[in-house]
Amino acid sequence: MGAAFIGALLVLDRPLAALGLAMMKVDLFAFGGGFSSVPLMFREMVDARAWLPAAVFMDGIALGQVTPGPIVITATFVGHQVAGIAGAVVGTACIFWPSFFAVVLVEPWFRWLHASVLFQGASRGIVLSFVGLLASVTGSSHA
Repeated sequence: MGAAFIGALLVLDRPLAALGLAMMKVDLFAFGGGFSSVPLMFREMVDARAWLPAAVFMDGIALGQVTPGPIVITATFVGHQVAGIAGAVVGTACIFWPSFFAVVLVEPWFRWLHASVLFQGASRGIVLSFVGLLASVTGSSHA
């Protein structure tokens, strides 16, 4: 469904498709919860694509903190800033689609995966790498 949506956007509105793909990229590579998506989203929206100034992006983060809901809902704010109401809808949908479909695809095999020694090892490795990433970021902020 996500691929069909992006495919339709590529035909109808390429800038919205680019926004959707960027949000999906953020979701696909943000491990460890919503706050881990913030630096990725900042890099994509502010640094790489220059869709927003840093101050406006940070306003969106602040707004997300004072309203109920997950931090990744900042995607709605970013989408709205980039492309109005349509951008808000695309940003919101696309930030959640990859995770949603991963859960839908994995659920039938979850018991088998949970019992797998390889899966347990991979899960530990992912968690340890995330802890290492957090330690690195924490250590570099004091330098």
